[in-house]
This record gives sequence, C-alpha cells and structure tokens, in this order.
Amino acid sequence: MANKMNSSAILASLSPQEILDFQVRNGMIDLDDVRASIVDTERKKILKAHPYAISHGKDGR
Repeated sequence: MANKMNSSAILASLSPQEILDFQVRNGMIDLDDVRASIVDTERKKILKAHPYAISHGKDGR
C-alpha cells in the first residue's frame, strides 16, 4: 500500500509537461499522430462552419 501512495505522490508532483515528455520518450504517445489529429480536428471544425458545400470541378480545382 505504501508503494501505491508513493507513486501517487510522485505523479502529483509532476507537471503536465513532464508527464507528456515521459510518455513521448517511452513510446506511449507518437507526436506525428497527435499532429495529424490536431490538423484533422481543425479541418473538420472549419468545414463544419463553412456555409456552402465544397466540391471539386472536373479540372481538379
């Protein structure tokens, strides 16, 4: 039980940046996946706010 409380105290003392750095260093989070997710989310947000249908013409524009 003491070990579990010690782990909780360690986690409580870490900043969000330190936790993120740990996860990246240990392969728990892939920054390329995070970046792609951010871009996808922003693209969906913009498209949702766009009042007109977006389509491509036959010439690809």
